[in-house]
Amino acid sequence: MRVGMHSSLTMDRHTIHLAAAVALLILSPVSVPADEEKVTNPSTSQEQYELGRKYHRGEGLVADPDKAAHWIRLAAESGHAEAQGYYGFLLSQGIGVAKNEVEAVAWMRKAAEAGVASAQFNLGLMILKGTGITKDSKAAVGWITRAAEGGYNEAQARLAEYYYFGEGPLEKA
Repeated sequence: MRVGMHSSLTMDRHTIHLAAAVALLILSPVSVPADEEKVTNPSTSQEQYELGRKYHRGEGLVADPDKAAHWIRLAAESGHAEAQGYYGFLLSQGIGVAKNEVEAVAWMRKAAEAGVASAQFNLGLMILKGTGITKDSKAAVGWITRAAEGGYNEAQARLAEYYYFGEGPLEKA
């Protein structure tokens, strides 16, 4: 009797693999955004900025530099200060857009003037190196100092080196 039971329950390997795959599909959690409409059609500059960052970093979405630049640019054009600095960074590196250091400086300056410490620091470095703008050590140190005063750690460390060693260490970036 045992032999008969065994033969009636026998499955081939293909059927077992197929059954396992179906079970995994049914039982596996699927990552679906709570509000899918916000992912495909963000309504505020903050949502555009966040979506752009997710596309740039590949957080919850497939990384796509072109889509990242698109959404971050829209947020920047709407006056979102952090997006302005981020878009300046994308332009300076040519990520999802054609590299344009002059335009990168303009966007970075908007964010820096709005008080975004990371943009103040990056603008200072761009001015220090003469990237997209005329080199000016005094103006560069001014922007980096503003970033340091705003609590930006990398700017604080760079200024400490600058004052300890002289102008050279600021130019490491």
